[in-house]
Amino acid sequence: MGKRRYKTLISAALLALLATSCEENSSKDLSVLGPYEIHDAIVDGQMQLDTIYTQIKQFEFYDQDSNVIDHNTIEEYACMHVCMHA
Repeated sequence: MGKRRYKTLISAALLALLATSCEENSSKDLSVLGPYEIHDAIVDGQMQLDTIYTQIKQFEFYDQDSNVIDHNTIEEYACMHVCMHA
């Protein structure tokens, strides 16, 4: 009786975990890395603020389909994302 109760308890815990981990839309925008600096700039004779964000060093890795992901891939994706939402 102990093994059966243990299996039932484990099954119920796994089912609860599965049910609570599913979301309809789980995609989120990435947050901006910090720190960042704000500089004054004069553009067309007017003072404007210019934000300079932290730079990420070049990187390269392979995804689950053996495609190379590097800093250029991310820049291309970011450009497409910004252009589509503009």
